[in-house]
Amino acid sequence: MLQAGQGLPPAGGLYPLHSTKDAMTVSLSWQNGFLAALFLKLLAQGVAVEGINSRRLQEEIWSRSEGDPWRLDMSCMAQALASGEFSVYAIRKLPAANVLVSPGTGRWFLESPFSVPGESDAAGKLALPDLPLGLHTLFALDGDSWYLLSFTEETGVLRGPGGS
Repeated sequence: MLQAGQGLPPAGGLYPLHSTKDAMTVSLSWQNGFLAALFLKLLAQGVAVEGINSRRLQEEIWSRSEGDPWRLDMSCMAQALASGEFSVYAIRKLPAANVLVSPGTGRWFLESPFSVPGESDAAGKLALPDLPLGLHTLFALDGDSWYLLSFTEETGVLRGPGGS
């Protein structure tokens, strides 16, 4: 499974929740990618997912994610679902902070398909509001370059080489 910091998160879908009326096709979308990735994580742990109310879980994820489910703590949710101790309180955002990086001038966006591009100032500094802890990829909107970002409480944000 794709991890944060390695590119764009996946689109996805669950059967039968995201299937067509004739059940012949599963519709994949960015909106359903987080839920599909969560179910893949659970399956990899040997969790029987058949008993999970996926429709209700999807609704709760969207109502609590503020428009970007990739800012949620998937590990916390997976652990709660796997243990059978799941409640909506396990759906919570990752720890985050407002940070400032210096990728250069231009328009930039993070790896989430729900990320809103931001523009750096004349000095090449870019504000990233509410950046979750973890690994991220910062892409230039013009497609010319990208950077890996590692954000921890101990080190702050470290920018690694990307590509152009």
